[in-house]
Amino acid sequence: MSNISQIVIKSTTNEDIKRLVDRGIEILSISQILITNTNNIVKDSLEATIQDISLSDEKTDLKKLFVTPELWMPEVSRDCNEVLRYITYALIGTNKLVLDDLNLEDKYLALGIPIRFISKVVRKMHTLSTSLVNNSDISEDLDGYFKYMIARLDIQDHLALLNKQHQSLTKLKQEWLAGDADEQTETWNYLRDALNPDSPSYSPVTI
Repeated sequence: MSNISQIVIKSTTNEDIKRLVDRGIEILSISQILITNTNNIVKDSLEATIQDISLSDEKTDLKKLFVTPELWMPEVSRDCNEVLRYITYALIGTNKLVLDDLNLEDKYLALGIPIRFISKVVRKMHTLSTSLVNNSDISEDLDGYFKYMIARLDIQDHLALLNKQHQSLTKLKQEWLAGDADEQTETWNYLRDALNPDSPSYSPVTI
């Protein structure tokens, strides 16, 4: 046995081993609680999110989803279950990188559902799930995994928005090129003046 191995063994006391075992048992116990309550967590989170958006005075495209919920609700419920399952995997394996394997962007672009709606639901799931955990250390880990997942969804939403803007600009360009020459000249002159700081028509673009 090497000197390094002997040092590791000597530095790992029975108390350390017991603490690790106890923590592992508690993580498995909490994971079981999350798995058992997954359907209720997802259902309550979806309902709360829909209610928040419905009661909001903000004019948003998310409200359009509620006209035909039967077309997307089963899919969203199933995927939110999947999100919680992956977060449970991360908790058991103490490794957030497993969450990188879950990508919802392409699916929701196809369904016409903004990914930020899923992000809002997962935020509600975050609150409900962490409320079931009594151990502060494990609750902190779970909190971190949820925040990591939410950040990934927000990034996917940003990329989806950029993609949508790119498609709109491409379509606008095609329509502009198909127009008559006088209209093209008029549009170009307007844009030139709007983007020229020395022009009275200057209109700075805010990003």
